[in-house]
Amino acid sequence: MRIAALILSLLLAAKERDWKQGTLRSVDLTANYRYECVISDGVLLYTLEYEKSLKTAAHNPVKFVIEKDSLILLDSDGQERAAPVEKRERVLLDPAKPNSPRR
Repeated sequence: MRIAALILSLLLAAKERDWKQGTLRSVDLTANYRYECVISDGVLLYTLEYEKSLKTAAHNPVKFVIEKDSLILLDSDGQERAAPVEKRERVLLDPAKPNSPRR
C-alpha cells in the first residue's frame, strides 16, 4: 500500500509544472503542411511547428511551459501539445529601464 502511494505521489509531482500565461500570436501553414505557431509571454517570442493544428484560435491566451528545448502548450480542450522551440526572440530587453526598446 505504501509503495502504491509513493508511486502515485511521484507521478503527480512529475505532472506539476510552472505554467506561464501567454498569447498565441500567430499560426501559419508552412510549405510542407506544418503549422508554424508564435507564442509570446510578453518578454520572449517562441516559434515552433506542429504537425496538426492547435485547438486554440490565434490571439487567444494560452498556458505553456518550457522544458529544456521544448514548449508544452495546453490546448483549449486541456490536452498537452509539445514541440521543440525553433526560435526564441526577445521582445522586451529590460522592463526596468524606461528607454528599453519594445515591439
